[in-house]
Amino acid sequence: MERTPKGRSFCSMDEFIKVAELGKPFALKGEIKAISFTSFPEMRFQKGRKFWAKKKEEEEGVSLTLLHYRSLPNGLLLQFEEIQTPEDANMLKGFSLYMLKKEAPLPDGYIRIEDLKGLKAFDQKGDEIGEVMDTMQNAPTLNLVLKAKDGHRFMVPFIDKKFILSLNLEEKTIVINVIPGLL
Repeated sequence: MERTPKGRSFCSMDEFIKVAELGKPFALKGEIKAISFTSFPEMRFQKGRKFWAKKKEEEEGVSLTLLHYRSLPNGLLLQFEEIQTPEDANMLKGFSLYMLKKEAPLPDGYIRIEDLKGLKAFDQKGDEIGEVMDTMQNAPTLNLVLKAKDGHRFMVPFIDKKFILSLNLEEKTIVINVIPGLL
């Protein structure tokens, strides 16, 4: 396995997206169970694709090349060229799997959840009301967690036209329909 030298990386982590969390080894060929973080596994997990595996707290990572993947009822099963045994696979347990954003285009009409973080939020009158700090998935709706200018936090359902009036990722702004009791 190709490793990066300590303190160095091939690219900034901002250039990557997390596509899976690696779990336990499976069977005897070095396959690894994984939890998918993508809505498009058939687009992301293609034979020969290069991935970057690393633990959050570590600066070093491992370059991996996908041999194959298959869906499981509760996740994925991945096999990489560089992993041949269950022992090798076990060394990657708990690693996050990343790929370059530029190699992961989205279909029209989709946005990345992490791209919502940091957006300046405005109400329908154009007044700044805060900043998107995080997201929270409450089935069936994604909620934006915002920090108001006075420091308190509030949530806004990410529902087009009802709460989200407009979104501009280039300008890093979002316009929210503020209804009574929302703030």
